[in-house]
Amino acid sequence: MREASTRIADGGRIVIPADFRKCLGIQEGDVVVIRLQDSELRVVPLRQALARARELTAQYIPRDRSLVQELTAERRKDGE
Repeated sequence: MREASTRIADGGRIVIPADFRKCLGIQEGDVVVIRLQDSELRVVPLRQALARARELTAQYIPRDRSLVQELTAERRKDGE
């Protein structure tokens, strides 16, 4: 586990050390998800958060099923 100290700057800004950003694969301008969990602030790259969400939902949705196609079909039917 890595640790670093940093200060809270104006407007609540926190500088993430360069080696941490590198490990997370994030760059300036990237979107991250911040989560308050068990009194800890966690920073997760958006792509990682989305991948985790896909993993969690995949266990409930068969691979051969397309929720997008089902929703589109429902919307078309409702529009008739």
